Amino acid sequence: MGDFAVLRYLHEEVGATLGPSVFVGAAYGGCEAMLEWLVGRAFGLEDERMRDRCYLHAGKHGDLCTLVCLRRLGVQWSGEMLMKAVDAGVPLPVLQWMWGQGARFSSAEELQEAARLAATQRDVKRGQPVAEWLLGLQLQGVDDERCGRVPFWRRSARQLIGRGGVQTGVAIGAMLILWRWWGAWLKNACRRSTA
Repeated sequence: MGDFAVLRYLHEEVGATLGPSVFVGAAYGGCEAMLEWLVGRAFGLEDERMRDRCYLHAGKHGDLCTLVCLRRLGVQWSGEMLMKAVDAGVPLPVLQWMWGQGARFSSAEELQEAARLAATQRDVKRGQPVAEWLLGLQLQGVDDERCGRVPFWRRSARQLIGRGGVQTGVAIGAMLILWRWWGAWLKNACRRSTA
């Protein structure tokens, strides 16, 4: 807390200007009081890279308190945050928290690349669970538009086999084929009736 008191004194009494590195330093140190004070003074981070550095450092060290504080204060992360976090070796619980907070991959290809990165990390204890989680997201199906979950009726039978065994996959696959055939037949029937 001594550094925070000195910083406040220098800014308020001496008139020292504060740069983005002060905000990043507060996030690195996990000083929520300093982060709140900086945001309260309308001091924000304009540089997207610096904001991401705050999240990546806290995430890599598993500092959920700082991560929650940054979100609460309205510090936005970039659209590539989840990919950057996987590349930086952020642990699985933090990645899952980021996913829960709305961080997404920009495409299915980016999700595949993230799974490959996680699988090839040096720290196997950290990379393997992340790679398995990302592969699970792939099996659930990824929508290229939002990179979120796809309803079960839009998934292929291959994606569903892993969830309930081969019999369930075959049964659901047959249901999907019938459902798609019915939709195509209905669409053609409607076209013929309007023509």
